Amino acid sequence: FLRLYDLTKSGDALQADEFKQSLELPAGDRPDASVCLQDLARTQPNDRVADMLVMAASGGRGLAGLWKVPVRANTLGDAAAFKQPKETKVGAAGCIAVGSDGYIVIASGSDLQSDASTKLRYVNPIDERLVLEIEIDLPRVVALAYHPSSRNLYAANLGGSDGDGGI
Repeated sequence: FLRLYDLTKSGDALQADEFKQSLELPAGDRPDASVCLQDLARTQPNDRVADMLVMAASGGRGLAGLWKVPVRANTLGDAAAFKQPKETKVGAAGCIAVGSDGYIVIASGSDLQSDASTKLRYVNPIDERLVLEIEIDLPRVVALAYHPSSRNLYAANLGGSDGDGGI
């Protein structure tokens, strides 16, 4: 599920049951119990890309799915699964970010125990197709973020026994 909260101006702590809205994935698209929602990012609306949350879920066999949830007037719309063609499915999701150009970037690795490279996969938010795939020499990417003015993409890599962690 996904819950929307209104933050108080006073900075007081919120209780878990003080949500403004709760949303569950549609039954036909809901992942099974072995899958968890990994990460989400919000698009920056412009003349081509709508205001939406993009969510990635993963499981034992890689990516369980990508969903989009429209945001309108500070409320969540209905969740819809991305309809990706089989040949462009992205792999196991580690984290997700959305650039100012609207493209969704997903860091996909095998798992946290592997030293295999991570793939960055860029997905077009309009037609939901995979447009670019780049392999990077970071085995355990756990977070992605865009710099607000330079538009550089930063990746946080979880260090292993060899101390290879960092940004």
